[in-house]
Amino acid sequence: MLQDIFLPHIESGTITLIGATTENPSFSLNSALLSRCRVIVLEKLDTESLVTILTRAVRGVGGRVVHQGLTPSEPDTPRFLMDSETVLWLAEMCDGDARIALNSLQLALQSRDTVPGRILMISLDDIKDGVKRSHLLYDKKGEEHYNIVSAMHKSIRASDDNAALYWLTRMLQGGEDPVFIARRLVRAASEDIGTVLTTPP
Repeated sequence: MLQDIFLPHIESGTITLIGATTENPSFSLNSALLSRCRVIVLEKLDTESLVTILTRAVRGVGGRVVHQGLTPSEPDTPRFLMDSETVLWLAEMCDGDARIALNSLQLALQSRDTVPGRILMISLDDIKDGVKRSHLLYDKKGEEHYNIVSAMHKSIRASDDNAALYWLTRMLQGGEDPVFIARRLVRAASEDIGTVLTTPP
């Protein structure tokens, strides 16, 4: 493989290879190269860190985070208000991924119409709607791709039709090639269903 070209230079210290990815590197690097690398896994953000990120993001776009029932103490008029409990809910629901939290906040702001003379209030329902529209985690070439395909197969094997339909829908909504899905269903029919049905229907 082309990656083998790097091996002698990495071993001799001629080059220092530094890479970053959101996926499992074992899907992209061969075992020889991976064994010569130190893989550092960045863990998910905790809720407190996400609350800090969201609070800064709200202030960065002219908003204010306020505690329930209180009004902002700053002298300037904010573009919008957001309750601290709503910020906390979003931080807890985005599974440690700041991208999901920020995208949900952005979609919530874009979906609300401003009224002249009134301060916009971003409610929990607005944020929930933003989460629904932004949180569709699916990468056709990454680790999540294989996780979802595996989940669909396991659901079929367990005769859980609702779960199988859910994972199938996740793939379709994520832009998966229908031909690929059809091949996986044929495979499931032969491996998981055909072995159970000993007599033709």
